[in-house]
Amino acid sequence: REITGNTRGTPIPGLLCWKDMMTTSEMKTDLRTDGKLGAILNQWSEYAPFCRLTDSLNTATPVTVSGLSGSSSAFLLANLVKLRKEPLLVVCPGPEEAADLYEDLVVLIGEGQVGHYPSRQILPYDFRAPVGEIMGRRISTLAGVLDGKVRIIVAPIRALMEPAIPVEQLRSAS
Repeated sequence: REITGNTRGTPIPGLLCWKDMMTTSEMKTDLRTDGKLGAILNQWSEYAPFCRLTDSLNTATPVTVSGLSGSSSAFLLANLVKLRKEPLLVVCPGPEEAADLYEDLVVLIGEGQVGHYPSRQILPYDFRAPVGEIMGRRISTLAGVLDGKVRIIVAPIRALMEPAIPVEQLRSAS
């Protein structure tokens, strides 16, 4: 299907709607494996500043990374997680930033390897029950870490200050 360029419905030559050509999951798989996005992702691992970063992480030297914009932090994290055996925990300032980074990482490395650990979205003095979907996402992320399937966890800082299910209880339930 062609995309129209104005209100009269005139098609713009050469532009096609990718949504009609493949499903979202097919699009994500194509981008990660053999598409141009996969090639860009692989080039990050050869980028000199990235190599210096990984060298300094191996020596336990404190490292500050700055100047990343847009999805470049997702590219950096996607390459870091490939080099590490342990899962990575990424702490974001707020829930919107965490959700955006989670979505970027899902496109780059796949939904099964990325966990989103959202905050419960209730105040400490509010005696309402948390939303079931949010609690389910929190528990499935923690279970994925225990199973070794989730390689990177994205969470807003508030989520890390809230109570979580004890590890023993989570292990016995799975």
